[in-house]
Amino acid sequence: MSHSFTKIWIHAVFGTKDRVPIISSSFENQLYSHIQKQLEADFECFVKVINGTENHIHI
Repeated sequence: MSHSFTKIWIHAVFGTKDRVPIISSSFENQLYSHIQKQLEADFECFVKVINGTENHIHI
């Protein structure tokens, strides 16, 4: 009987519309936490790192 293990890493980048700098440092940690919880709950997806700037997010 054969056993295998597959791990696929995806680097996703999301930008604000027209790259307008609307992601304020006052709520970015809450935003990242919300995104991580949604990905883990809805897709059963492990999130290693979320980070970004005022106009885009890397996951």
